[in-house]
Amino acid sequence: MSDLASSAGVNGFADVLRAAGHDPYPFAAEAGVPARALTDLDMRVRSSAMKNMVERAAVVTGIDDLGIRMAECRKLSNWGPLGLAIRDQPTLRKALEVVQKYLWLQTESYILELEEAGDVAILQMRSTRWFGVRQAPELAMGVFHVNFRHLMGDGWRPLEIRFQHPRPRNVDTHLRIFGRVPLFGQDVLAFVFDRKDLNKAPSSSDPAMARQALKFLEQFAARRSGSFRDLVSREIVLALPRGDCGVDQIAHRLSIDRRTLHRRLAATGATFSELVDSIRADKAAGMLAETHDPVQRIAEELGFAGMSSFAHWFRRRFGESASEFRSHAAGELRLEPPTAA
Repeated sequence: MSDLASSAGVNGFADVLRAAGHDPYPFAAEAGVPARALTDLDMRVRSSAMKNMVERAAVVTGIDDLGIRMAECRKLSNWGPLGLAIRDQPTLRKALEVVQKYLWLQTESYILELEEAGDVAILQMRSTRWFGVRQAPELAMGVFHVNFRHLMGDGWRPLEIRFQHPRPRNVDTHLRIFGRVPLFGQDVLAFVFDRKDLNKAPSSSDPAMARQALKFLEQFAARRSGSFRDLVSREIVLALPRGDCGVDQIAHRLSIDRRTLHRRLAATGATFSELVDSIRADKAAGMLAETHDPVQRIAEELGFAGMSSFAHWFRRRFGESASEFRSHAAGELRLEPPTAA
């Protein structure tokens, strides 16, 4: 799956750092983010590099709420054609459908999954590769919250905000932006809100304009369309935690048969089993290195039926046990302030 994302994802990084008396450019250079990406919102940059830049800067400068501060200054227009298309949709449900379908234009790091249960709706953000450190998920959730309020009005508030990382010492910025203190240490990264909100009209709704904006978005997406391999990868990411990641289930969701899926993947130089294995390995390595989640929970997130099958797979894939890998990674990922910055 592509590691590219819009440079709009780091909009606000330079402003927040400068306001705190720090130079943003050494952090960009260290992470491999082009300097121009801090001012040009329409570049394609490696999402892993942008994530590392923000995480590193938060540690070195002591701005431990950097990600969520960056989100505070966002506007719907930062999403470009996607923002235009969702702004005029007749309901929040329709707007979310558009975001689910075209979020890859902004980033392929997350996939949205909407669940409706009783009186609530749960909008879950799943990472296509693991971004378990604090700043990246707080930035993503902050951006979505700010955009929801642009759509639904300043009075809109979710019932719950769920983060997977531990509770930070200070949650004042979270309270200011979200209007409530989020829940931390949760199983998922998600918003929980009133299900009735799905059928409410955004304050700027204009169905006629929405049709034109959607047509423009479709044309824009066609020029930047991802590969079939990326499409299959996104479905695998969604299916793994549910345990229904068989080739037949994925083919069904793509409205094709398994032979067609195998044939089209082969044309990209991949097989279905290799793709599943690669995605599992990427997420397993990230979760072990960047979280304190129990290995049992990681195995479930990756779709394994039990610890035994996960343990055998992990040792075959990495040459050591999951606990050994986590111990080694903990030493390698310990962040220290660089002399240059």
